[in-house]
Amino acid sequence: MWTPGTTVTLQECWKDQVWAARPLRVVDDNEARALLWMPKGTVRTIPGYPEGADASIARCDRTIANLSASSWEYVEHVWDVSCLWVLEPNPYFGIWITWNEDHEHIGYYVNFQAPYVRTPIGIATMDYVIDIIVEPDLTWSWKDADEFEQIIDRSIFSTAVIDAVNRSAEEVIGRIERAAYPFDGSHLDFVPDPSWPHPELPSTWDVVYASPKD
Repeated sequence: MWTPGTTVTLQECWKDQVWAARPLRVVDDNEARALLWMPKGTVRTIPGYPEGADASIARCDRTIANLSASSWEYVEHVWDVSCLWVLEPNPYFGIWITWNEDHEHIGYYVNFQAPYVRTPIGIATMDYVIDIIVEPDLTWSWKDADEFEQIIDRSIFSTAVIDAVNRSAEEVIGRIERAAYPFDGSHLDFVPDPSWPHPELPSTWDVVYASPKD
């Protein structure tokens, strides 16, 4: 288990390469869940345009091209909100509790992803593109569903992954509609330790230590 205050690196890995990486600060870590903090202003690394691609390509097409070719250039991206990540050991999703720069709660974000595995520097997982946006009143909507459908049509993700995401969507929507954890108001009083600086990526952020579970 990680010690609170430690910086860990969450790597998204695709075809034995790091797809994206972000640093997070450990708030709590136990057998049930890990709570990780990513404040506004944190710098992460994400895939940019495919090598040799037209820079005007749309984000959706860029993502599909990168995943299909398993080739991309990295770019830095500055995170624009503050999030407390709730990660449980087995589900195909992570839940982010989100605040604006005034630390006003602005909702939740459900990120569908591979069940994580621990690595020497943090966590390995993989983003599965589709997400759910949850408002503070627990109304919810899909994000990037069209992009996910295109990925299904092109057989980029396996049938097992697609089935797991669909099952997990049913589970998490049930939690939202029942106002079950963490949509029950848990952690809304969280305030980060003011002594914590912004987490930073280590020099080894692009080294693949483990592949996430399918």
